[in-house]
Amino acid sequence: MRARETLMACAIALAAQPCTAAAVRASPEDAMLRKLEAKLEEVERRVQSLEETRRALEAERQELRAERDQLRAREDALADAEEALPQEHAPPATAEADAPETSDERVPRVAAWLDRFRLSGNADLVYWNGEHRSFADSGQFSVENARMFLDVDIAQDLRVRDHVVADAASFYIEWDMFRWGEFKNKIGSLYGRFDGLFGLAPLNLKFGQMPIVFGEEYVRFSEGRPDNPLITFSAANPYNWDQGAMLFGANQRRSLEYVIQVMNGEAGEPINGDVQVSGKLTARPRPWAQVSLSGLHTGELGDGENPAKAALKFSGTFIVPFGSGTSVPNFQNGRAIPDDPDLKLDTMNAAEVDVVLSNGTWGRLWLGYGWLGIRSAGSSTYDRNLQYGVAEGVLELGALARMLDPLYLASRYSFMGTFDSDEGYRLGAMDDGDDLGFNTENLSIVSLGLGLRLGQSIVLKSEYAWYDFDLVRGTSAELRRQARDRDFFGIDLSYRF
Repeated sequence: MRARETLMACAIALAAQPCTAAAVRASPEDAMLRKLEAKLEEVERRVQSLEETRRALEAERQELRAERDQLRAREDALADAEEALPQEHAPPATAEADAPETSDERVPRVAAWLDRFRLSGNADLVYWNGEHRSFADSGQFSVENARMFLDVDIAQDLRVRDHVVADAASFYIEWDMFRWGEFKNKIGSLYGRFDGLFGLAPLNLKFGQMPIVFGEEYVRFSEGRPDNPLITFSAANPYNWDQGAMLFGANQRRSLEYVIQVMNGEAGEPINGDVQVSGKLTARPRPWAQVSLSGLHTGELGDGENPAKAALKFSGTFIVPFGSGTSVPNFQNGRAIPDDPDLKLDTMNAAEVDVVLSNGTWGRLWLGYGWLGIRSAGSSTYDRNLQYGVAEGVLELGALARMLDPLYLASRYSFMGTFDSDEGYRLGAMDDGDDLGFNTENLSIVSLGLGLRLGQSIVLKSEYAWYDFDLVRGTSAELRRQARDRDFFGIDLSYRF
């Protein structure tokens, strides 16, 4: 009996041995997995801690800035009060008081006063050359862009009695010396800004003349111009300035932003009183991803005596009644038609959706699609629906080889048109598309560029652009020939300060 029990115990031990060995073999993997999970939890805690620290530092910075501005305001008020004191109440004169203020004593006061001013600017010096029907057929140098920006802090903690009106007030002006290679010497933006209305950080106001916030490209026509990886813009490039008011803001993490604008909506004179309403909503679900949706609606445009002209430009040209501003015959459904006899536009509507993906090491990808609807105040024959889109990519060559770090490759494909062979519109003003009249069915542009960053403030850009104009049915063979041979290239020295 005892021998049988001993044999059974040995059998059980032998049967259990492989399981024990398997468990032993598995234990290092389990241990490594647990270590990785612990490290991941530690990284997540550190990221959360850093984010909390960043928010705390930002709040502290805002508080210090507010305290600084309050001290400045008190100093100014005390200085004004001292000057207003009657002479008999003034402190007795002393040799020290009568002594002139030294340069060392004046410098801190001047430096503190200058802190309120922020001056910046950008410029583009370009050489263009291209095919014989392009705008640069014989080669030309151009001061393509030159502008300066001044942002001035006016006041902090604006109150009426004990009620907060705004946390801060500032004034902004943009002086454009050159635009599109032409000397302008005129004002771009000029507005007052109030941050933190009624003490609410997400509620801010601009009032005056400012860029129309629509899509993602409008910023490249102002302070963000040097951020354009290429020299030119997309086929649609919606942008312009207008006068009105803008409410804007973001949540605390800036993962959600909004803009609402109410503006005149007209570039022509006189302005008929109907307003333009536009808005943009931007979401950042991840640090590397951004999605935005823009929309715009105008009221009636024009006064019936002069051709209507919408404030927001598309494809480098103003939106006007069909046929206005050109002597080129119009074609529709394969035959010539007259200009729209009604000089007003009933409305203009537009919408755009954009996705931007960015990676600090590899580069950036921008995808956008939009729609534009133009409605005549007269016959629907002259109504137009246009579509447009863009795909732009930037590859940082430093991600491939460290020695290529200052270089990047950029490419863009964009298009705009009715995509209806019976209906066209005026497109592509940068490449003299105006001389094709309202007969362009669609315009597509392919651009390829190489950029070299010469430090933080200067970029040397080069670009070759292929332009393709498709015209509607019925246009003459001569007009179709004029639509060809419009490719060009450029070299740009882009500055910012």
